[in-house]
Amino acid sequence: MTYQHILYVVSEKIATITLNRPDRMNAWTPIMERDVRHAMETASADDNVRGTGRRATLIIRRSPSRSSAC
Repeated sequence: MTYQHILYVVSEKIATITLNRPDRMNAWTPIMERDVRHAMETASADDNVRGTGRRATLIIRRSPSRSSAC
């Protein structure tokens, strides 16, 4: 699936979800919520993501925003 507001990558059995709206300082939207929920469900069902049972190893991070003070 192609996501609008996140990036989803699996590498070395770890799924990484990156919030990808740096132009809006990664402000949360209903579309982003849908994307993150779907990505988490995908990771949970993916045998290539490390985990036990229905649990998966996930990293959720934000993309750097251009005007962030942090």
